[in-house]
Amino acid sequence: FVLDNKHFNKNADDLREVMFENIETIDSLLNTQESGSFLGKDVNLYPRALQSKIPFFVATFSNASTIVFAANHGYGLLFSQGATIQECVEAQELYKSIAGFYPQMVLMRVFCVADSHEEAVKIAKPSVDHFIKCMRAVSAQTLQPKWDEENYKKLFGEREVFFDGQKFFDNGIIGTAQECIDAINKITKEVRNVHVALKPSSPHFEKNCLMLKSFNTNIRPY
Repeated sequence: FVLDNKHFNKNADDLREVMFENIETIDSLLNTQESGSFLGKDVNLYPRALQSKIPFFVATFSNASTIVFAANHGYGLLFSQGATIQECVEAQELYKSIAGFYPQMVLMRVFCVADSHEEAVKIAKPSVDHFIKCMRAVSAQTLQPKWDEENYKKLFGEREVFFDGQKFFDNGIIGTAQECIDAINKITKEVRNVHVALKPSSPHFEKNCLMLKSFNTNIRPY
């Protein structure tokens, strides 16, 4: 986001390379060394993890260079609520062509279960719309003076796809319990090594808790 660039004194055309460098540093601190330098400061991480390797996932808007980076390091991929199944499959195929194996993938999904599809959409729409409006507002801030227009257009284009609320609904797990089961089965059938991360999408905390209980009782067992 433009405000991130301002606060952290970064240029839009450098962001991806900075992200790659930071990922490598964090991975090293988590998995191979107890201390090191991060953002110009000496840091130590405690307590140390019990497991031998902490799972590491790199978020991407289906950007090829990010997928290549993840494949070269053996990282998993994290895809947003709006990513289509086809985009996930294509990303995994690109990853496999480099790494020789399919990646672990976390796939976020808008989740709303109700007695009817229409009711589920009605419940989810306000919070999804609010999220999209907030993200677009932050993204629309004035750019800092130094920037590469072509690079920024590519980055902004990726974000515009991410901020498409209709894609959130089209790819969401929304509807009756059976419709949610069918949507999850379609994902797990077509996307290898996938871990679906549900984002309950009622604007009310209590309703979100009830939907997660419904998931455990009426959807997860099937």
